[in-house]
Amino acid sequence: MTICNNLRFALSSVTSWCSIDGDFDYTLFWQSIVDFFKRPPGRTAQQRVKRLLAWWTRCILYTLSSP
Repeated sequence: MTICNNLRFALSSVTSWCSIDGDFDYTLFWQSIVDFFKRPPGRTAQQRVKRLLAWWTRCILYTLSSP
């Protein structure tokens, strides 16, 4: 899944992993994040997603190219 899911799990009070804990569905949460990046809702969101992905790519490439 994602860092988002891991963070949500770490901040929760549950003691073991399950795809649904209480009223929170990690699979739905993950799919919502993926959907947002695939189909941003509106022009402003599209620009933000584009900038975020460009920033993330620079970070990853910098990390991978660093000794």
